[in-house]
Amino acid sequence: MAIALRTKLVLTLLAGLGLSQVGPSQAKSDDPGIQKLLADFEAAFNQPGPPSARAKALAALCSPDFVVGGSRDEPPEDLATAEAHWTRQFSTGLKAATLKLTVRTVHFLKSDVAFIDLDHEMANVEGDDGKPQTVRLQDLATVVKKGGRWLIADARQFPLSEAEPPKVVK
Repeated sequence: MAIALRTKLVLTLLAGLGLSQVGPSQAKSDDPGIQKLLADFEAAFNQPGPPSARAKALAALCSPDFVVGGSRDEPPEDLATAEAHWTRQFSTGLKAATLKLTVRTVHFLKSDVAFIDLDHEMANVEGDDGKPQTVRLQDLATVVKKGGRWLIADARQFPLSEAEPPKVVK
């Protein structure tokens, strides 16, 4: 199932349950708080410094009840597990990686809950051969507004299509 279709199905289901204020065709949002959250996430990922500091900076942008979905072979992770995972990743294959997020759409489910569909590109990821590569994925994230600021509550990564693995550009 294509990602765009999956997104529309989820939003249609939420609207049918009365959980969404908008239909599945909501256009890209210019909400400055959400833009700031994503810019801060990129900056935290891209900052120089010890792996644990980078991971802690990412965790600070997540809600305390954050969950990140694993792949089909890995279980979801809570915030503490995700922070430890990010620390390991920044110590190995993501040591020199940089992140660029591009928002496709933002769907407000409520005034303080939004569902974001975005492209995720990491450059300088260490490949299995030790050479830098670029990896492109699609992210689906739920963000919540708590204490006046937006936080990431849930995130899932998907290959660009169900038929192919994540694209690696050499």
